[in-house]
Amino acid sequence: MSAATGQEASLESGEWRHGDFEGHGAFTKALLEGLEGAMLPDAPSRGGRIGIEELDLYVTNRVKELTEGRQHPMTSIPKMTSNFPVAVVD
Repeated sequence: MSAATGQEASLESGEWRHGDFEGHGAFTKALLEGLEGAMLPDAPSRGGRIGIEELDLYVTNRVKELTEGRQHPMTSIPKMTSNFPVAVVD
């Protein structure tokens, strides 16, 4: 996963907080939210497991939302790779 395409800036803002931390980039904020399960209420039950595909979709959409379409994260997942879990939340 990368924060932006090679031709884009990775945007940051003091308004993008996460927990006690201030001033994240849009990608970091979205990634932390995703790893904590922000997309799980809308996703099929997987026992709290967050797969790379769900995380990628959440991060991509959230970054576009935060930056009003000015930043586009990139992820390369090999076709032979399954939707492996990257986090488990309760």
